[in-house]
Amino acid sequence: MDLREELPSAILVVEAAHNADALDILAVGTSDAVYVIQATPNHLNRLATFHLGAQVCAIAFSPRTVSPSVSSEPILELVCATSDFGLHVLSKEGSEESIFDFGGGLTGHHAAISALTFCGGAGSYVASASADHMLIIWDLSPQLDIPSTFSTSPSPGPMRKQPTAYPIPFPHPLTSLSAHPRSDKDLLISDARGTLYLLDWRSERGATDTILSRRATLSLTHPRALASPDAHSAGGSAAWARDNMDLITAAYGGSFAVWDVRELKGGRPVWVGEGCKGGVRRIRFASGAIPFIALVPLRTPAELHIHSAAFPGAAPAVLTLGRAPLRVADFDFVDEMRADADMADGEERRSVDVASGRGPRVAAAVGRSLLVFWVGEE
Repeated sequence: MDLREELPSAILVVEAAHNADALDILAVGTSDAVYVIQATPNHLNRLATFHLGAQVCAIAFSPRTVSPSVSSEPILELVCATSDFGLHVLSKEGSEESIFDFGGGLTGHHAAISALTFCGGAGSYVASASADHMLIIWDLSPQLDIPSTFSTSPSPGPMRKQPTAYPIPFPHPLTSLSAHPRSDKDLLISDARGTLYLLDWRSERGATDTILSRRATLSLTHPRALASPDAHSAGGSAAWARDNMDLITAAYGGSFAVWDVRELKGGRPVWVGEGCKGGVRRIRFASGAIPFIALVPLRTPAELHIHSAAFPGAAPAVLTLGRAPLRVADFDFVDEMRADADMADGEERRSVDVASGRGPRVAAAVGRSLLVFWVGEE
């Protein structure tokens, strides 16, 4: 069943929760707010609304988030970035919603924040990537109390210590960032020049705290990055396969590539394909028995391109989600949760329905509309 939710203003960011207790939760960011929504098989239920007064640039869910499908006492916790370079912890327990602001002033970013991810410590650490060439690791539970220079929270509450920032400089603007659920120390980072970094952020600092002294365990360059005609119009996007830490994909310009880190062979991708003419806005890996890669164009038309790893040479399935001049601003894969009664001991809560012939479930933003649907379902 296709589901649709209309919001007051255009949706800019879509992010799904991927921890086991919150698989049916997603968040969307608009020009002034974040909406947290539960995507059940038949309904979209709005769980919380956080008004920020600034355009939302990136969202990441905390592993502490618990869906109403799992507990009668759900917990919502996420971090978002806004266009004024601020960061905000958004939380809701019971009926109380709170916003905690941090990251402003001299300790934070000084250009647009492109991506966020939680990266270990049971929700204590958040990483942010920015066009200011900086990756910052934030300790949300620091021992030191640093006064805030950026606080506009409308929700008064008990005093909370300002997060501690650990900056790591890079040579070029950063465009995407992700952590893997099987690791609390590795980050996948891409920059505007088509370079990917696998970084162990917990490694010891050197005399000068650069990416090399931080032991970048792997550095790859997209094979068409330097020659791409779209190099100046599309920064790039990268993603990890959540079910397989060895598979990574990246899009740069109008093409994408997939690497298997077990078989690098000099950094050569195992799969290179055509993406979207004019550049790729976002690329994502889907979970499941057969990996799917999806990407959307940087501009119009409002299409979703689905590539199956089972047929790497085949043309993608192209889904049209809206008419011009609409475009897909962002999207993510949303896993369907399994009820406790349907699970045997040791089974995962994520539902992968291979027998149905359906592809992955997608949440996509087109204008003011949030669309949630199964790929391949009539």
